[in-house]
Amino acid sequence: MFFQFEVYSTEAQTQTMLRAIADFTVDSTQKIEELVKEIVTWVQ
Repeated sequence: MFFQFEVYSTEAQTQTMLRAIADFTVDSTQKIEELVKEIVTWVQ
């Protein structure tokens, strides 16, 4: 029963749902400076 709850939990859905509906995503393995440049460029 607990496993079934985890599969359908909000936290599990968030990992895929936000990425699917996002207009823009960044790679969190990049340096902060590179991410800022990428985000600023996208916003402009």
